[in-house]
Amino acid sequence: SFAKVADCAPLERVYAEGSYTGPLIDTHLHIPSIPDAELGASLDQLREESGEQPSMGLNITMDDIACQLQREGTQQAVAFFPIWPEIPEPMVEVVSRTMARYPDLFAPFIMPPFHDDDPEGSPTVDAPTLQDMLAFDPELFVGYGEIGLYERKSGAAELLPDGERLMEIYPVLETEGIAALYFHPGDGQADNLARALKQFPEITFLVHGDQIQPSIESLMEGYPNIYFTMNDLYGDEWLLRPEVSKEEFLAYFENIEPLIKKDLKMYSGMIRRHPDRFMWGTDRGDVLWTYDAEVGQTLVDYARAFIGRLDPSLQENFAYKNAERVLSP
Repeated sequence: SFAKVADCAPLERVYAEGSYTGPLIDTHLHIPSIPDAELGASLDQLREESGEQPSMGLNITMDDIACQLQREGTQQAVAFFPIWPEIPEPMVEVVSRTMARYPDLFAPFIMPPFHDDDPEGSPTVDAPTLQDMLAFDPELFVGYGEIGLYERKSGAAELLPDGERLMEIYPVLETEGIAALYFHPGDGQADNLARALKQFPEITFLVHGDQIQPSIESLMEGYPNIYFTMNDLYGDEWLLRPEVSKEEFLAYFENIEPLIKKDLKMYSGMIRRHPDRFMWGTDRGDVLWTYDAEVGQTLVDYARAFIGRLDPSLQENFAYKNAERVLSP
């Protein structure tokens, strides 16, 4: 999972006129899982099977990701590390080694799914299993998530923020000193989320997604412990998915002015009304090309152009200070 990148010197960056040029924290970065290898499978077989699916140690390493963040000028990333209940130790070891190597670059969140592609599964493990996972390396993780609470097609049912499984998990997080979590809520879950926010005021809830966005301001007005990541900038079009090619993604940004105007119309009022609650993130991870250097730089350049159009009093909060407060309470 580690192979030091030969040349990872920071690039000389040329910012577009009016762009924000200060620090950035990416509050939404998925880390690939280690391969699910069958006994006797060769590395070549595993690479062929992984295809465009990112697979830790096969087609991407933690050093690749770290180098990319540093070259982009991203000072830190909230990183979701997938930990599988069947084999937690190897991936926990990856996290441990990552933090020893890059102690300031990543804020590690434990992301433990439980057969979420199965109707009998769940978006996350139960509380006792989570507690066992955390015991492998106490104090390693600073957060829990991302957990998608929405219903999966042909997979797990929705998971309510105030349902039994999560209501048993919140006390585990408090006991283990994990003060932040990350959810992608499902449709119609705003009231359920409000009940969880009220009952666990010491936990900071980070959320994103179209499903909760219409309710986010009312939740912010009622509860000080909720934050929102905007990772669907660039014209409110979600492009970091397998159905889109890298070439299509890059072509989309040939003229960013209409995209920025649309994003400002949609988001600038929210950011102005709640300047301490909104953050930036990329949500990279579903497909290998989303970790590509050119793609990452395009995302960051667009974010800087967008942030530069916000009122100067709002820019640093959105770019990194709100995330900094969440990660260093």
